[in-house]
Amino acid sequence: MAEGQKGSGSDDDRKKRRPGLLLWRGAMWGNRANSGYGWLGWLLGGKIGTGIGIATLGGLVGLTAIGASQPDYLPGLLGLDKKVPVVTKRWDDAIVFPIDGTDKSGKHAAFDVIIKTKDITWVHGSGDQLAKGGQTIPDSGLQRELFGPQVLSGLAGSADVIAVGLASEEGPEPGESVRADKRGRTAAGWMDTGVGALKHIWKLNLGQFRAACSGVKEKDTSWERPFLMIGVRAQDAGVNLKEALADAMSGKTNLPSTDCYSRFDLAKLH
Repeated sequence: MAEGQKGSGSDDDRKKRRPGLLLWRGAMWGNRANSGYGWLGWLLGGKIGTGIGIATLGGLVGLTAIGASQPDYLPGLLGLDKKVPVVTKRWDDAIVFPIDGTDKSGKHAAFDVIIKTKDITWVHGSGDQLAKGGQTIPDSGLQRELFGPQVLSGLAGSADVIAVGLASEEGPEPGESVRADKRGRTAAGWMDTGVGALKHIWKLNLGQFRAACSGVKEKDTSWERPFLMIGVRAQDAGVNLKEALADAMSGKTNLPSTDCYSRFDLAKLH
């Protein structure tokens, strides 16, 4: 036998057999489909039911394949909520999260959540001192550290500003929530001095950070005991700021939701 005729025959022979081979394979797959989907066709009734059954199971197979290969797409295809990242910006050495939310009546508010980099945190166990790089910041240097030119400019258009108090996950919750409240009041005093002219000052007590939210990440930040403040950039008349802020914080990959803390107590100081 010549070299070109070894195995299953020449190229011409294979081409001649190809249509028949394809028809045979199609018939085999048809039999498999009938055996696999026939019960669903009977259940749903007749040819229409069989068609629906095949489409349904085919869709399930497709979703399973997508879920295995592209898991990020599956929640959207199933109509489930999918968290999205907030596009951040910088004001001095602070990271800013511009977010929008609505209250339960549909009124809108826009916020700038401002978090100092992880170099600046509340001193562990303290309700009235901040540290930078592990060193306590003296009172004389606080305003300079917290309210640089870009922060002041960014908050200039906010008639309402919110001082935030929060505590890390260590320790019993009741005591940490008290500490968080004290931090909020202390921060409100600093904000009143730094940006408070003709502004309404609010205090938000988030209580204790929950360990389950440790996966929330953003470069250069820590959400356990940072210095955090919020400017209300815009708001509808009569909006419930607590409800709108809670809504704005929901569904973000790089911003903790209200569930990440033990409290969400917002109160207007003046």
